[in-house]
Amino acid sequence: MRAKTAITTFLTATVLSGCGGDGTPGNGVTVDGNDTTPPTLALSAAETGGGNPQVDVKPGDPSKTLVLRTKTASINLIATARDDEAGVQALQIWVNKKTTRCSGGTCTSVGPGLLGAPRFESTEPKQPPGAVVARQKTLLAALILKDEISQASPAPGATLVVEITIFATAANHLGAETRTPEITARWSE
Repeated sequence: MRAKTAITTFLTATVLSGCGGDGTPGNGVTVDGNDTTPPTLALSAAETGGGNPQVDVKPGDPSKTLVLRTKTASINLIATARDDEAGVQALQIWVNKKTTRCSGGTCTSVGPGLLGAPRFESTEPKQPPGAVVARQKTLLAALILKDEISQASPAPGATLVVEITIFATAANHLGAETRTPEITARWSE
């Protein structure tokens, strides 16, 4: 619970940092009703404790894999969206998971499930052309691996593979959207 509270506090601080003292966006831009381009978007993932390089993706990149060194650490996530013409209305990080257990030549998989909602998000109501809005949003989050991966070791001769897929989406105030490719954090034992 303490980790979730820290994440919520951190996310709230991140969202609020884009506002000036009077409640107006500190990094403001006026929504241009003629803009047809989506925001720029980038997503980074890094396992805590070092040892693994950070994995970065942006639209147009191939999907990438982060091979996890431990199942007890966390994955730090950073998503950043920017739109200099219509501002950033929504920034979301989506997470899904597939778990495969094999024993005696038989494998069973669970997931990935249907995605109903983002795991982390920063959104605000859409604003009309002429409104002053934030041009950039940054979302910082952490996936706690002990909540994602069973901490029990597989039985002798059995294997466990967990693939956590992560991607980000962003939308501007005119509804133009973009999405990153997936980063797959992979644990096997």
